[in-house]
This record gives sequence, structure tokens and C-alpha cells, in this order.
Amino acid sequence: SYADQKTGISFPAVNNVTSWGFSHKLQWESPLGVQVKNILAFRKYTGEFIEGWGNSPIQVNDNYFRPEHNQLSDELQIIGKAFGGKLDWVGGAYYYDAHTELNDFIYLPEFGFAFYGKDPVQDSDKSVFLHGVYHATDALNLEVGVRRTSEEKSYTFNRNLTSIFGAVPPGATIPGFEGNPTSKATTDRNDYRLSAQYKFAPDLMGYVQWATGFKGGGINPRPSGISDVHSFAAEDLSSYEVGVKSEWLDHRLRLNVDGYVSDYTNLQLSIPVFSNGAAGSTVSNAGKVQIKGAEIEVQAIPVPGMLIN
Repeated sequence: SYADQKTGISFPAVNNVTSWGFSHKLQWESPLGVQVKNILAFRKYTGEFIEGWGNSPIQVNDNYFRPEHNQLSDELQIIGKAFGGKLDWVGGAYYYDAHTELNDFIYLPEFGFAFYGKDPVQDSDKSVFLHGVYHATDALNLEVGVRRTSEEKSYTFNRNLTSIFGAVPPGATIPGFEGNPTSKATTDRNDYRLSAQYKFAPDLMGYVQWATGFKGGGINPRPSGISDVHSFAAEDLSSYEVGVKSEWLDHRLRLNVDGYVSDYTNLQLSIPVFSNGAAGSTVSNAGKVQIKGAEIEVQAIPVPGMLIN
């Protein structure tokens, strides 16, 4: 059971999630020959679950959660052609807004206390983008893309104490969490993509591309002490790739080969920590990392009915 015979505190044996959502896609062919597409979506979930970390009749560390989350997103795309059909282009904007609450009760009988909190998280994302593919010749395609992104996240930490062996003063919190501290993380950046593809033959295409990307910054979600409450920056990536895609022997043999380099800066790493007498982890930005690699993909149909890859 999830009941402590010593203190009388008990939790329901539950593990439930209720979720629902909807999405709506609008497509409109305008009289100007420009296609407009809009994707609107909403999602919500609530849950209730218990964690018994001791896995024994002796209560060691039980956690009770009633999380809830809702998010709204909208993406607008405007798609068209230019220069007599030589240029395919798409531009648009993206919006995302979400609110999450943890609503937890953390029971630590070995330390003689428990704490609870809502831990609200607010997350928003706004971006605009423009992408184009220019068909320079029947064999050569040139691709350019740019995206402007602005992210903002905030996390408020509640650590309201409740004693299991006696009264505690009203408003008492774990030391350092007085006033429900809030940490924020923001990411503002531009990302790019450049690519060229050339058809040497109907079944032989080579390409080269460069692109940037990122993993958004954030806040450490489960600090053991106030020193672990801090944000971390976005992880940046620049990727380079060159390759060949081909088919041979009347499409019975496919051969794709490529090489790539990925340059990371501000890599996000989870680092073990020991704070306030408890073990945990915190996310920090490390230095630079480079990954190099090559890939070969072969798929063959030597005889009808046999596929080798």
C-alpha cells in the first residue's frame, strides 16, 4: 500500500492521464495563385499518479503528483511560385504558448517533513520563416532558408513545508525558496539553410548542404537546493553534409553515400550534484563538440521477391 503506518499519511494507488485536443487545417487557393495554409491546434492533459521510491513496507520517499498542461499553437504558411515557375517559395509564422503545473506533494519521512507546490511553467515560442527552392536548370536546384525564433520560458518553484511530526509556521518553505523564486530562459536567434542538388543523370543526384539549428534554453526542473535554480542557454548546431543518391540496374540497386560534420557549441549536459543532503542533477552548458561521420546505404533486389538492405 501507499500508507505510512507510523504517521498515518497515505496516498491513493493511482496512475491516470486524461488528455484531449483538436487541430484544424485551413487551405485556400487564392485568385493570385498563392496558396494559404493555416494549422491551428490545442491540447490539454491532466493526470494523477503516485511514486513509491522505497518499494518496501517502510515508507522512504513517496511522491504524489497531479500535473496539468495546456498548449495552443498556430502555424501560417503562404506558398507560391515566381520567375515563371523557376522559384518555389514558402513563408510564414509560428506561434506556441503553453502552461504547465506539476502540483506535487513530496513525502520525506526520513527527514521528518514533506513539501508541496504548484511549480507553474510558462513557455512561449514565436518565429517567422522564409524558404525557397530555385530551379536554375533542369539539373540544378538551389535552396535557401532563414528562420527567426524567439523563445521564453519561466519556472516558479514552490517548496511549501508541511511537517509530519508537528506544526510548522505558516508560509514556511525549504530554506532558500522563500518568496517562490522564478527562473527565466530566453532564446533569440536566426537560423539558416543553404543547399544545392545536381542531377548528373536521371538516377544519379549529388548534393551539398549547410544548416544551423538549436535546442532551446531552459531551467533545471527539480532542484535539490536553491543553488540548483538557474537557467541554461540554448545549444547551437552547425551541420555540413555532402552526398550522392543513386539507383542502378533498372532501379534494382540503390546506393546512397554521404559524409557529415556537426559542430556543437554550448552543449547541454546533465551533471550530477549533491545539494542540501540530496543527490540530483543539474543541466549546464559545456564547451564545443564536433561529430564527424559517413553513411552508406545499399538496397538491392537481386531476384524478384528478395530484398537485401
